[in-house]
Amino acid sequence: MRIAFVDLLFAWPPPGGAQADLYYTINGLQNQGHDVHLFAPSYPDTWRHGGFDPGALPFPSTSPSIPWDAVTPNRLAKTLRTQVDAWAPDVVFLGFARYFKPYIIEALAHYPLISRYYMYEHICIRDFYLYREWQTCPNDFPRTPNVCRSCAMECWGGEIVRTGPQTPYIAELLRAGALSPGYHRLFMGALRKCDAVIVNNPMAVARIEDYCPYACVVPGGVMMEDYAGWLPLEERPDRERTVILMTGRTDRPLKGMDVLVWAGKALSRFRSDFEIWVTGDEDPVGEPWFKACGWRNHSEVVELYREADLVVAPSIWQEPYGLVAVEGMAAGRPVLASRVGGLQTIVRHGETGCLFEAEASAELALYLERLLDDPAERQRMGRRGREIAEAEYDWQQIIDDHYPPLLERVAADGAARIAGP
Repeated sequence: MRIAFVDLLFAWPPPGGAQADLYYTINGLQNQGHDVHLFAPSYPDTWRHGGFDPGALPFPSTSPSIPWDAVTPNRLAKTLRTQVDAWAPDVVFLGFARYFKPYIIEALAHYPLISRYYMYEHICIRDFYLYREWQTCPNDFPRTPNVCRSCAMECWGGEIVRTGPQTPYIAELLRAGALSPGYHRLFMGALRKCDAVIVNNPMAVARIEDYCPYACVVPGGVMMEDYAGWLPLEERPDRERTVILMTGRTDRPLKGMDVLVWAGKALSRFRSDFEIWVTGDEDPVGEPWFKACGWRNHSEVVELYREADLVVAPSIWQEPYGLVAVEGMAAGRPVLASRVGGLQTIVRHGETGCLFEAEASAELALYLERLLDDPAERQRMGRRGREIAEAEYDWQQIIDDHYPPLLERVAADGAARIAGP
């Protein structure tokens, strides 16, 4: 099958999980024998995500040559349609495209379509977080467009009206007309033309399944070879302190580093046999048990997992997925995670780690205390987590398990939609 991939924020090396997800999906489907091609603009200075070198990718790619200052959604959609048509795919897979996505869908709706949503772009037009006033927002753009437009305007109004250069994010929002009534009609029409919508967790499916033909969850994965040849926890040399690791963008409040810090403070009142390491520059504690490791690239983060004994993912919002939990399991480390979003579907409570309520630092501290005192339990959970990561979250396994039936369904349903009644 010929599969065209279209993405507006692709970059390699990846700045985040969305770009890595698309890369490994394309590469995995190519390994299955499919003919693949990536169509993605590259704006390394403008998008703040970096660009990519087509020659460094293991699959073919084409990049529209439109300067960012001249980009409009209609012009970009028309250019991508011309390039995709020249390649003549059987199926089109749309990745990250934020506010421009409905325009791209309309331009390519004459193909069977898969639309991948990495955050909550399909239900939240403010910032794709679906999080307002410190709780999950009950509204969604398909159902309550006026409320969502007001929310977005309240959030971004100051930046929209200020003088001076606009940020790329605000420029994109305005160029797409995302705050206009007509955008909702375009948005809903585009959803109905997607033959499959892929999201990251069951809650995201429930919030969108009434507005599109088919919605499903396909998990993100890891390259298990990155974690090959490691010593199991039980064979590691003894050391004075057990390392508790939090990776990811720890500077973002929604990631919940404060929850972990408060748990650490509670533990430090009566024990000194642990350290908390985070991949950030901020040290809010100034105590010997806390270590800010700074920003790390992927290979360096893998090395941190090697040094860790426990992994914590304390997000306070409905984390769409939670790749750090999968990475911790692949590393053979117990994972303690908030019972939110995708994290609660990855971590198996009592089996591969522990789930605690979001923002419940006392509950997290109790689980940490239990595992600090029970190396055998850490070893058992770590071994089980690695077994599950190998069986369910290795990238090629994900491709083999999820995509053959999905592609068959999309090709058939798309052909019927395009043919019409």
